[in-house]
Amino acid sequence: ARAPEIAILGSGGAAGSATSATVRGPTAAQVAEAQQMSPDDQEAMIAGMVAGLEARLEDDPSNLDGWVMLMRSRMTLGETGKARDALAKAVATNPAEEDELRRQAAQLGIE
Repeated sequence: ARAPEIAILGSGGAAGSATSATVRGPTAAQVAEAQQMSPDDQEAMIAGMVAGLEARLEDDPSNLDGWVMLMRSRMTLGETGKARDALAKAVATNPAEEDELRRQAAQLGIE
């Protein structure tokens, strides 16, 4: 059974041995660089990364790990409605995976 660990960032330096081939994330160098940015620049960078993930999911809607990452990102940003929208889109494009997607969403606090 497929049950990715939602607490892992997915890729880049932070994921270590848990790197996912289907989910991209910041490298350790990018994280270090972001820590030097102003809060406004950090917010803009994060918004761009989330928008990029959403765009990639339009091209590859079968990427379940990507949908989970998008839902987690939206919840982290306090965008509960957008997290619910991501769940709805994920289920609509992956109906056979609805139970797993809803399980993952529930762990993130999405109803």
